[in-house]
Amino acid sequence: MKIVVIGGGEIGKAIAESLCLENHDICIIEEKKEIAKKLNDSLEARVIEGSGCSPRILKMAGVPEADIITIVTDSDEDNLCASMLCRYLAPEAKIIARIRNPELASERDFLMKSGPKLSQILNPEILAAKQIFHAIKVPSALEVSEFENEKLLMIGIKIPEDTPVTGHTMKELPQILNKRILFVARYRNGDFIIPKGDSDIKANDILYFASKTDDVNIIATSIGLKWTEIKDAVIFGGSITGIHLASLLVKSGISVKLVEKDHQVASTVTELLPQVLVLEWEPTDTALWKEENLGSCDVLVAASKEEDLNLMVALMGKNMGIKHTVVVTYKSDFIPVLLASGITTVVSPRIAAIGSVLKYLRKGKILQVAPTEHQDGQMLEYEIKSGDTIEGKKIRDIPFPKRAIIAAIIRHGEVIIPTGTTEITSGDRILVFARNKALPDLEKLMQG
Repeated sequence: MKIVVIGGGEIGKAIAESLCLENHDICIIEEKKEIAKKLNDSLEARVIEGSGCSPRILKMAGVPEADIITIVTDSDEDNLCASMLCRYLAPEAKIIARIRNPELASERDFLMKSGPKLSQILNPEILAAKQIFHAIKVPSALEVSEFENEKLLMIGIKIPEDTPVTGHTMKELPQILNKRILFVARYRNGDFIIPKGDSDIKANDILYFASKTDDVNIIATSIGLKWTEIKDAVIFGGSITGIHLASLLVKSGISVKLVEKDHQVASTVTELLPQVLVLEWEPTDTALWKEENLGSCDVLVAASKEEDLNLMVALMGKNMGIKHTVVVTYKSDFIPVLLASGITTVVSPRIAAIGSVLKYLRKGKILQVAPTEHQDGQMLEYEIKSGDTIEGKKIRDIPFPKRAIIAAIIRHGEVIIPTGTTEITSGDRILVFARNKALPDLEKLMQG
């Protein structure tokens, strides 16, 4: 596929890096000279220094011939301008544009049915807020992706010391847990695999599994994870992610305090969310922590635009006894470091954005793509139609690539955790977890 990425910042770079792994014809447009040079030096993609609002630059990048155009600069106005020009130059292309302004994003009819006729409106910060919300609802989860209106979750967990499952193999788990559970991936010391029945489990492994939402509590407790009801939360940062997360938490009955040092931002949050206690204060001021008793909160979310500040307040919260700490970071290289420091959950808007873009690259009947934080695996949701190659077959008889596994099936709105004898039927929506190297073979299978 020919793909043009407009905007080479953190989001654009992350998308381009993921696409480069799949050998697409990629061109990146970046206005800032220094960023363009770094992209040119680090990626196997064509990089053009210039504005995405220039018809000359767009033509030079091959927009008229592009299959997919992703527009992710930091300016909504530039993104809208570029999307209008791209639609004129490439009437048939799929165009995805980053629109963060809530007022502008709410004009979906204009954005998607007329004007630029976008295929999708992308807001990584709101996607990140939703991921954090699900992670908070599943204490001890490193990451959570939801499917089928939250009936099904893909969860990444870190196995603690001295749990009932350590020292056992995957095939022994149903007897130990007294519950059907299918682990679809294991991350250990930099090694990321799709486990087999004889794969063992050790403390500090990061395991991914799909579960019915109603079963998560039971499974987590059985594995040995601590499960506590979240009653209150403190959010640091009146960013788009912070504001949207606060709204989600309040609606779910959780008491929220939000700390923001900027007066104008704090005033805006107060107007938008009167149910939230907004504290206009320097986040690292210990007087704030004592006066507001922030150390007693069930969960802390560091969602400011300052990466260093996010780490600092999360570590302060952990030191003061907050059990569940969440950090938002745009830098994927920071994720292992943050987790190693004891942070419970790390969420990256970059990775949330990648999933939204990737589903347009898959040639099968893709409904959703959810990459993992480790970026070498993703959950793909396929819709099965009558006459498809795998329709009517039992899972054990389907020639799946070695690095792919069916994690769950959604049938008539109900979630099924499959076994080898489960038969695939027309109308099923199947969730397949796959390593990146398995994607070409998986797409061939699903296209049949």
